[in-house]
Amino acid sequence: MNILIIEDELRTAKDLIRTLEQVDENIKVVKHTLSVKDSIEYLNSAPKLDLIFSDIKLGDGLSFEIFDAVDINAPVIFCTAYDEFALEAFKTNGIDYVLKPFSNSSVERALEKFHRLTSDFSNPNLKPLLDLMMNRSVPKIKSLLVHRGDKIIPVKVADIALFYVEDKYSFAHTEDGKRFLISHTLEDLGKMFPDEFYRVNRQYIVKRSFIKEAVHQQNRKLKVVLSIPFDDTILVGKLKITNFLEWLEV
Repeated sequence: MNILIIEDELRTAKDLIRTLEQVDENIKVVKHTLSVKDSIEYLNSAPKLDLIFSDIKLGDGLSFEIFDAVDINAPVIFCTAYDEFALEAFKTNGIDYVLKPFSNSSVERALEKFHRLTSDFSNPNLKPLLDLMMNRSVPKIKSLLVHRGDKIIPVKVADIALFYVEDKYSFAHTEDGKRFLISHTLEDLGKMFPDEFYRVNRQYIVKRSFIKEAVHQQNRKLKVVLSIPFDDTILVGKLKITNFLEWLEV
């Protein structure tokens, strides 16, 4: 089965490829494109495809623009973190979806639906859905509500350099050195900010824009050095190093 993946996050694309190969040994990912422009160019070459997995929001636009510009006969499964209005729109148009972060079971269910489709599948007109998405963007979390005494304070995500756990409590550490108690677990935070932040170990989630460098250690781990003062040593385990570096280079 020949599959095209459209995804601008390298780490997410590699995770999806690994997941697809685990759930179906007959799958062959023939191409991975990262943008609307590259995807249109590739699809205009009329490749033989059985299925497309596509992110929605790419660096240069929405993936619906691709399918509005190119005539294709392969069904599309969207990998998305979009809210229910979009998911209902996918269902109405007969298109399946996989929520991020995806799992083997969710990808497997989407593939099972694909196998139930008839061989003469053709995509519906995506123009109405494109217009809907253009006029209503997905809300991005810009602030977290944190607790300080009896006060609830909004802290801008842009100012947060890392999250960490201390004595079973979660904290946000900001660029100016302040720390705030937060109600979210590190698991929740990892799902809320899958692109900006990376969970390097059980105790720390770091933000890409505040990483100054990563230094190899004698124990085959990496030490993460932040661009702001922070006393604790943050280490990436040897099993996570490859994945961490892939995330860091995007």
